[in-house]
Amino acid sequence: MTAKAINWEEIHTWYQWLQETKIRALKAELKRCKKISDVYMQPAYVKLVRHIGGNVDVNSFLPVIAGVLAHTECSNENKEAITLATRMATKLKQNRPAISPLRFKQLLACEDEDKLLRLLIRIVKQVEFFDIVDFAESLYYWGINGGVKTKKQWAYNYYTNLSEEFLQKST
Repeated sequence: MTAKAINWEEIHTWYQWLQETKIRALKAELKRCKKISDVYMQPAYVKLVRHIGGNVDVNSFLPVIAGVLAHTECSNENKEAITLATRMATKLKQNRPAISPLRFKQLLACEDEDKLLRLLIRIVKQVEFFDIVDFAESLYYWGINGGVKTKKQWAYNYYTNLSEEFLQKST
């Protein structure tokens, strides 16, 4: 049986729903999740699964996506689509990248879902905005085949946008 393709724009629709003030409690419950096993039991996560058609690969990192997006305050509205990896390399205060090369390497080496959830929550709190649809699509496959394609793309986006000064320090 062939799996139906996921419409990634539905992630953005779900994310907008999650931002509504009338469901603040559901978002708060999702934000309190410390482990992936907690995310699976949240009504907001179940709504996401249903929203994308219930067609979820069990090896996907969809629970990580839901847990991380509960901590973001970004939007694709009126912003150019900038990937999270690109945004991590963007200079912020004191002419430093938002995420250090060391933290980025830790992220790419991460295979544990619970640790990845914690790392990404810390990261998204440090960046201003990013393309959540691209984030969801690339992170979905993190757990499938070791996420090789995603990790390569994120490394390319990060290191090609890192300033020369920090690029030399990271080697």
